[in-house]
Amino acid sequence: MTGNQHQGGATSSYTCPRCRRTSHHPIDAREQYCSACHAYIDQLMAFQVYVDDTLVLEDWVIVPDGQPDAEAHAAITNQANADGKPWRIEVHDPEAQRAYVMGSSTQGIADPHPINLAEGGRWAEEASTWLGYR
Repeated sequence: MTGNQHQGGATSSYTCPRCRRTSHHPIDAREQYCSACHAYIDQLMAFQVYVDDTLVLEDWVIVPDGQPDAEAHAAITNQANADGKPWRIEVHDPEAQRAYVMGSSTQGIADPHPINLAEGGRWAEEASTWLGYR
């Protein structure tokens, strides 16, 4: 959850999903801004790597300039392939309220496909809750 609610529904704090710091400043909370990262929530993109449905890496980047740790992602997915375990990478874009999923299964590599968070579904529901949309 990115913000805490108090009586009356106003957000009283904001916890940055990237650095996990919490600001209790009302403007930071209202605008979902992290002064440590110098970024608003809509400037962040999350990369999550799962092996056998277990989260093994979460990598937040500030877009458009930030880059995910592709070497770490490749090392994890290559090891999963070598071990015969399925893996997936989910890319969550808070600004667009979309998640992109790619991965492997027993049938091979699955092509990346978008998930519109507004359309629902298990991953969309988890992503929406996790990103603070619900």
